[in-house]
Amino acid sequence: MTEPKRDRLLIPDNKIIVVLDTAPVRGLAYATETPPWVDTFTRMAQQNYSFSLADGALSELLAQRQRNALSPADCQRVLERLQSFLNLQVPVLLGKKDLLGMLQVNEEPWSEDECRAVSLTGWKLLMRCAHPNDQQPSPEWALEEEREDWKGLFAGWQKILDNINVEDPADPIDVNELTPMLLDGMERGQDKWNSLVPPMSVRMHLQNRYHWRQFVRMQQKKGAYNPNSPKKRNDGIDADLYRYLVLPALIITEDNGFLTKLADIQSFQKSWLYTPQQLADEWIQGNEPAPNWPERT
Repeated sequence: MTEPKRDRLLIPDNKIIVVLDTAPVRGLAYATETPPWVDTFTRMAQQNYSFSLADGALSELLAQRQRNALSPADCQRVLERLQSFLNLQVPVLLGKKDLLGMLQVNEEPWSEDECRAVSLTGWKLLMRCAHPNDQQPSPEWALEEEREDWKGLFAGWQKILDNINVEDPADPIDVNELTPMLLDGMERGQDKWNSLVPPMSVRMHLQNRYHWRQFVRMQQKKGAYNPNSPKKRNDGIDADLYRYLVLPALIITEDNGFLTKLADIQSFQKSWLYTPQQLADEWIQGNEPAPNWPERT
């Protein structure tokens, strides 16, 4: 008998994926008492929820340990509390090409077993941080790659805009007016190369709008967004969380950039972003929070 095709590999389709950002995990190191949401997440994990660390969160935690921002005792406390609810088969959820592999729309060879092995290796690296004599190298290089990718995205868009404006510098394009056309073109392009249901444009709904909003803010005369600013150096690492929404997945964060600073963006996926206690409270109230796609019309 032929096994039915799965919509998603690595983590079963019937599991609600929850991806944790850095701050909630790091906070477990400093809390004298175990936060109540940890117990709730433990009960959720016993039902149909699958919790994993974002791969960027893992890199940030490892880097913090290597520069002694986290002590071995801090790391041990984090591990003990995480282990009660984390999916220890996929403790770290890899991004980018691995998300495409999970959705079976990868254009390059991808192995479910290899992805799982890398995830487990990442978890072992975090466990090593609890040993006082651990001297593993910092993954700062991986974080720097994310920073450069982020800056490169906007540099590419800016080059295109500048080339267009060269033709008539006295009447530069108002990028705000391009928004509907640009998003429509972006989404049509995203939907051409796969047959996912819902399509990739729906899966990337919030990510597309967030990226474009930041580019529009770069064009402001005053207070323009500058992805090259040292104060914004981790924006690309943070923004990588939006990629997980394609699975779909809920995101656990304490970053106000996700929680309070998206008010001007209209997207159904904003409701998939939670603080840990918000998600715990929703579940306790019997709402069974889940990243549901909008109904097709």
